[in-house]
Amino acid sequence: MDFNHLKRVGPGDGAGVPAHLHNLLQISRYWQKLDKEVGRILPANLRPYVRTACIEGDVLVLLAANSMAASRLKMLLPALQPSLVAVHEGLSSVRVRLVPQTPEAERVNRLELSETAVANFEQTAECLAERHPKLAQALARLAQKHRKP
Repeated sequence: MDFNHLKRVGPGDGAGVPAHLHNLLQISRYWQKLDKEVGRILPANLRPYVRTACIEGDVLVLLAANSMAASRLKMLLPALQPSLVAVHEGLSSVRVRLVPQTPEAERVNRLELSETAVANFEQTAECLAERHPKLAQALARLAQKHRKP
């Protein structure tokens, strides 16, 4: 990938941003722009499932989040390829890779409160019942949830 178009920043140039950070920001903005342009070319139903990965030599690599998106994109690729290779100078082809996203693990609450803590929640709920009824109800529900049978 050619980053020759990036501005070389010397010490003191560019609003107090160090040169290496300035170039990283420029590269990041370029990739965001490239990814946005690729997303604009893709069909709307594929956009959430495809992202731009990298450029390997003269090949634009796109990552598909699931097999449905990968197969659909591969099917549409002959029609989309001319537009996709035009997003960056020097590209000649597009490759689609499947990178399945693992679903988030179900969150399990393993919190166990001691009997003293549960009793204190119940006592606090009783004290707050008149002045702060919603808070008292929430504390009472919490104590009931963690009361051991």
